[in-house]
Amino acid sequence: MSIRCFIAMAFGHQDTDQIYSKRIFPVLKGMKITPIRVDRKEHNKNINEVIMDELKLCDLVIADL
Repeated sequence: MSIRCFIAMAFGHQDTDQIYSKRIFPVLKGMKITPIRVDRKEHNKNINEVIMDELKLCDLVIADL
């Protein structure tokens, strides 16, 4: 089982999407850490439920607040 990292940041914005795509994602993949973003996960639940579920399952969190 791989290490999972929840990414808490604004999505749907060009600047934050670029930071994720060009910096965060490549570093995590290089370290064999699975990045988790709720906007890239298929679900039918309330987004807050998905966030809480993923936070419980993930080993790490990167939060850009």
